Amino acid sequence: TVFTNEQLKHHQQEDNSIKKIIENIEKTPLKIEYCLNNGISCRNVKIINRIIAVPVIPKTKIKDVLLAYHNSPMNGAHLGIDRTYYKIRDRFYWPRMYYDIAQHIKSYPNCNINKYSRKKPNGYLNPVDPPVGVLENLSMDFVGPITPPSASGNKYILVITDLLSKYVIAKATRDNSGLTAATKGEKGDL
Repeated sequence: TVFTNEQLKHHQQEDNSIKKIIENIEKTPLKIEYCLNNGISCRNVKIINRIIAVPVIPKTKIKDVLLAYHNSPMNGAHLGIDRTYYKIRDRFYWPRMYYDIAQHIKSYPNCNINKYSRKKPNGYLNPVDPPVGVLENLSMDFVGPITPPSASGNKYILVITDLLSKYVIAKATRDNSGLTAATKGEKGDL
């Protein structure tokens, strides 16, 4: 444990925001959000299908909890943000808990160096800037081989598309080589 119940009770009595919570609990004991458990201010949290009372941590002790549950080998050391959050939320509560856990882990140098990235690397394709004029930017590709070949021996179709107007030109070719694409796709030949 990070601290005993007596230590926690003492630290809660020194924290002004927790003092206000305790005063509110004593004024309206039927309020469901917070409760007193052996003199310790607790928050009722729903975990799976049950509600449990977890102690409210004073601002001065948040760092101790983060160090104990993220950095300590006894608690699984250096788990990610979500796992650390789930481990702590079952035992403690403070406002903006997820944010504080995320900031602590992001600021910890060893976690950032050793973190395995699950993001897929960028592909090789890049977006094409839209053309300004018609027939300014063309896309070419071959379709085929087509069987049986035409009477003149053409087995492929070169499809040329204008990227602005989407105008399509199709030309029959005997092969699908780069030289054929270059000669059949010249602007004068379109």
